Amino acid sequence: MRNHKKKIVFVFFVWGDQYVKRLSNYLLKNIDLEIQENNKIFNKFDIKFKFYTTNQSSKDIENNFFQYKYINKFCNLEIKTFDNLSKNLDKKNKYKLLGSLQTLSFIDNILYDYMFFLYPDFLFKLGSIKNLLNNLKNYDIFYSYCPQVIEEDVLIKIKKNSFDYFLRNFEEIILKYLHPIVKACDLDTDRYNHASNLALIMKDHAIFKNFHLHPTLIKISTNNRELFKSSNISFDEDFFDFAIDKNLKIFYPKTSDEMMFCSLFEKNAIMLPKVKMTKLNVATWILQNAYPIHYKNVSNTFLLKSKNHNKKQIKNSINRMENFLKEVINYINEDDLFDRVYKKKDPLFVIASLNSKKRTLFYQKQKILINHDLCIDNIYSKNININKKNFKKYYLKELIKIDPSSYASISDFLN
Repeated sequence: MRNHKKKIVFVFFVWGDQYVKRLSNYLLKNIDLEIQENNKIFNKFDIKFKFYTTNQSSKDIENNFFQYKYINKFCNLEIKTFDNLSKNLDKKNKYKLLGSLQTLSFIDNILYDYMFFLYPDFLFKLGSIKNLLNNLKNYDIFYSYCPQVIEEDVLIKIKKNSFDYFLRNFEEIILKYLHPIVKACDLDTDRYNHASNLALIMKDHAIFKNFHLHPTLIKISTNNRELFKSSNISFDEDFFDFAIDKNLKIFYPKTSDEMMFCSLFEKNAIMLPKVKMTKLNVATWILQNAYPIHYKNVSNTFLLKSKNHNKKQIKNSINRMENFLKEVINYINEDDLFDRVYKKKDPLFVIASLNSKKRTLFYQKQKILINHDLCIDNIYSKNININKKNFKKYYLKELIKIDPSSYASISDFLN
């Protein structure tokens, strides 16, 4: 019996001149070179590139897609516009807009075996996608480390040398141009901002322990109810809050030899406070922001290393990072935590508790996502045989009962 190729959809959410330009000039070029060097592995799959965008940006995306030889040879194209959904989406907040589109995209792509998520400002080391595809059958979720880099400096480097030079010296250039927002998570920083991706950055290597990670490749299965639920805050932050409970097999890369991504970010896009990183600051952030999956994420240690690295120094850096995190977690788990919070012996923990409540209010879900989650709950609460072929039908059947005002636009978007 003939084996059918597994179906993978590469999903891109991109609109606006700046992001379309990044996508067209860099990310698509990066992917084209990846396919050129590893076409045998790409040929094993049925691959589609699907772009979610606006009517205004769709033509530019289409024109740029067709200029890349290997992408055209091995991948099909679909462009889906969301203009008609606009009245149901929060267009003022791009992250909420993105989160709503990501949530609906799982229903839209239910018939695929896997979804591959790349943002238009991503770049990656050659061989990274190949290594993900080679491990496809063994895992349900593939996380990737994707630190921000200074866009202006990286693009100057590419222009001065070449895009090929950049890709062949990926780790060295990433280490040199890590963005201040990444360095703000360094153990020695005096510009501490948050602890989502703890780092220890040296000249020839960097150690990362991330609470938040980008879910790059995801297996689509109707057996996983939580897959179709919306995230509370963002896709990278809490999408797989229930992954541990569902015993999903998660892939965490260990070093940049396996894979490495980065994200272009303007140098002055964010102002950082003058605050030193301390165990207390990190513990406060964890109490305010960490979900169960984050403790699983941070248990993995990732090494970004240059070609000429010092193995002894790397070992010392890993030990220092692991000891720091262990002390932070122990600090949180001490028996007197209740007293420190409620008897105000430790003011920062009180602030963390209050901020957590404010944060929940700030990130209140949009109506479209609240109703979406109700649809998913209703589908799984009924004693019906759910599969990929009938999932969308049952979803729309629930949606018209729960939210008839948005049914027409969402139904049109999904069909």
